Amino acid sequence: MRVVHSAGLALAVVLLGSGCATVCSSLSGEAKTLCEKFQTPEPATSDPAVPTDPTVPTEPTPTPTPEAGTDAIDPATVVWDEQAGNVGAWEQNVTMTDVTISGGKIAWKQTGATWPSVTKEGWTKAAVGNIWVIARVHGTWHAATWDWIGPGVRTKEIPDFSKANDIHGEVLEAWVPVQGEEVGVMLSTFARAYLDPSNQQRSGIVTVRWP
Repeated sequence: MRVVHSAGLALAVVLLGSGCATVCSSLSGEAKTLCEKFQTPEPATSDPAVPTDPTVPTEPTPTPTPEAGTDAIDPATVVWDEQAGNVGAWEQNVTMTDVTISGGKIAWKQTGATWPSVTKEGWTKAAVGNIWVIARVHGTWHAATWDWIGPGVRTKEIPDFSKANDIHGEVLEAWVPVQGEEVGVMLSTFARAYLDPSNQQRSGIVTVRWP
C-alpha cells in the first residue's frame, strides 16, 4: 500500500486553513495535487427557488384599460370594407372600455369626444355614427359596419352577420364567428352613408372574445 506524504499533506491542510495558500508549491506529486484540490473553493450555489403553494389562489391579471390613441389591431393591417374607405386614418378621440358580448348583445363604456348628432328625413331617431366589427378572414383583418349608433347609446343587438343587410362588405357578409374567436370592435362617425369630410372621427379598436 502506497502512502502519499500523509504528514506533509496534513500540515498543508492546516496551513491552508490558516490562509497560507502558497504552501502547495512546496509539495510534489499526488500530495501537491490533493493540496491544490483543497485550495480550490467550491463553486457557489444559489438558494433553491421557493416552490409555489398550489393551494394559495393567485389574483387574475386585470385587463389593462386602453389608452386614448391606441388600437388593439393595427389599422394599417385592416381592409376597410366600407364606403368611407380607410377609416383607420380618421381622428381617434374616443376610448371604448369594458366591452362585453353576452345574451345576443354587445355593451361598452366610452370616454372622450361627443360626436355631433344628426337626424335625416324619414329617421325616427338621431344618430352619431356606426358600430364596426373587425374579423380575421383567411389571415387578413376585414372591417365593416353593422348598425347605426345614437347619442348616448352603449349597447346594441348582435345581428346575424351572415345576412347582407346586417353588415357591409362581401367578405364579412359570409363570415360566421365561432366561439372563442378574437374580434375587433370600433365606433366611428358616419361611414356607411351620409359621409361628412368635416366629421371624420373614431374610437380606438378594442378586441373581445366571441362567446
